[in-house]
Amino acid sequence: MSLQPAAQLTTQARIRLGAKQQGMRRWGFLIPLLLLSFWLGARALNEQAIWYDEYWSLHYAGGAFNGPLSPVDVLNGLAENDPWQAPGFFLLLNAWGALAGWSVFASRALALFIGLLSIAFMYRLGHDLFSQTAAVGAAVALGTSAFFIAYLHELRGYTLIALFSMLSVWAYWRVMRVERPSFGRQALFVIAVAGLLYTHYFAAVTAAALALYHLLFVRKNRHWWRVVVLMGLAGVLFLPWARVMLSAVSIATSAEAVTRQAATLDPAFATTQLLYLFSSGSLALFGLVGVFALRAQGRPARLVWVWALNGLALTLMINTRVPVLIHVRYLMMIVPALALLVGLGVDQFARVGVRPIYLLSFWVIAGVWNGVDPNFMPLALNGDGTRILQSSMTAIVATLHQHENPDDAAVFHIVPPGNEWWITPMLDYYMHDARLRYRQFEDIPGLQPDDDYLRQARSFIDDAPFVWTAIMPAVPSPYQVSEFQRVLEPEYADCGVVLAAPDITLTRYARKTALDTADLHFGGGVGLSLLEAPQQQDGQLSILLGIALAPTVPADTFSLGLHLDGADGNLAAQHDLGLPDAPFSCLSLRLDMSGLPAGDYGLKALVYNWQTGERLPVITDSAESDNRAALSLIHLE
Repeated sequence: MSLQPAAQLTTQARIRLGAKQQGMRRWGFLIPLLLLSFWLGARALNEQAIWYDEYWSLHYAGGAFNGPLSPVDVLNGLAENDPWQAPGFFLLLNAWGALAGWSVFASRALALFIGLLSIAFMYRLGHDLFSQTAAVGAAVALGTSAFFIAYLHELRGYTLIALFSMLSVWAYWRVMRVERPSFGRQALFVIAVAGLLYTHYFAAVTAAALALYHLLFVRKNRHWWRVVVLMGLAGVLFLPWARVMLSAVSIATSAEAVTRQAATLDPAFATTQLLYLFSSGSLALFGLVGVFALRAQGRPARLVWVWALNGLALTLMINTRVPVLIHVRYLMMIVPALALLVGLGVDQFARVGVRPIYLLSFWVIAGVWNGVDPNFMPLALNGDGTRILQSSMTAIVATLHQHENPDDAAVFHIVPPGNEWWITPMLDYYMHDARLRYRQFEDIPGLQPDDDYLRQARSFIDDAPFVWTAIMPAVPSPYQVSEFQRVLEPEYADCGVVLAAPDITLTRYARKTALDTADLHFGGGVGLSLLEAPQQQDGQLSILLGIALAPTVPADTFSLGLHLDGADGNLAAQHDLGLPDAPFSCLSLRLDMSGLPAGDYGLKALVYNWQTGERLPVITDSAESDNRAALSLIHLE
């Protein structure tokens, strides 16, 4: 008898240990799934430059140079300038930016963090509504959906819509499970439904689906009325913003919104594209598991079907009266329901002996394949999907800051014709502290006939000492690009490509100057000007020279020599090249300074006949006895 308690204790410990190990096996798969989803999202956090909607996310949240803003400022800014935007995500981004900073990478990381929470919570929702197998299937379906992955690195609130949609359904189910739910459960339900309304106006269809299910399939008793009251309280919490939402509806239905109304998606197209993008192009697989999901019985399955079908139908119905459904991403609140249907279908397959790993492996492969393909998602994004790389845009800005003159002009061609409007805010974001003036080629007014555009482009340049052109070769060029070149040709010399990024080329042009205005003059009619101070970078000395030639200078006769003399007068480095034949040329040259000791050096120039070696005399006060002219002093650290 004395050994019985110890034996019982050992048995109980084994039971607890076994339960713990079983639990670990149940949710342990979440770790590799979350790591995979994290990689798919994080790899693109800093890949592309921000675009139109992302700029406005930063703008209204008080990010970068637009802030700091208080939460009240955020609310007022949205209410006055963009009432279509519900304020929830912007308030959250405002707080996130205060903690994590406002870089593009840090700001986008908020969507990734919310998305990972959504994937983990999808498992919890599937487990509580259905089974372990359904939970695994739903979490995998959401976490490796190429559509959902795209918004893990988008500076927008679409992952928050998914999270609040799941949270409201889960909170509703927890309230309905017990006769006397706790205050915490009820408060969570109220907050979740109110959060839906404050995240996106279309997200309210999830609450509407819950209301429809509650009306049609739940017995009408005191418990039924409790949920009605809780949903009413959530509506009361939204009342302070309801007036703003109504003003957005009024704007969306006005005659002034005809352009947006014309871009509204057709119901059939919106539906098929949602299913196509969510399934990562695997419509057949989604249809197969969806058919098996119909086999499931019970209130949880009915709830999910009402959520998916009613949510989609209600959104499309609203769109007929308020035509604002211009992107598939506006249907993000339905995506969690679709993921649950995948999980439910996988569970039904498992019941007939088909192992979930077979179905989910195809889903994961399709999701990863299309999740890393930049060409898969343009239908869900603005424009045609052409986006400049973040690294390219930051490199352009850094180069302009390094070389720019306040009187310079820069023009950009980085978006397909007709889409200039949605790239303008992006340029303002990156160029906000630029000293030079800048525009897009297409934004300069004027038409091609009668040289109208030519005159407007010349007016924009306005005798700038340098003109910079940033052009994406892969983007179709409109007439403005070639017309702008007509402006440059007679008045500017091509200094060459300053930056050649993978997707864009930055070229500099220098204004042509007369021979008599050159800084240095050599006998025979050769003028030389140092167009900017030499710059040191990575062991190289960058030199920008303007060369003016008199008409009497014979072609292919003279060469230019650049010498770098040490403090002792000895030659430390040199660069030689033939003089160009044009009346004025701009040359961008580099001298290798790697391996030279620190100290002061003198940069000098000479012009000589390359056949005889005879040097032209220097006609300036800076001439030396060997007919070399001093250009600049260089200090090497």
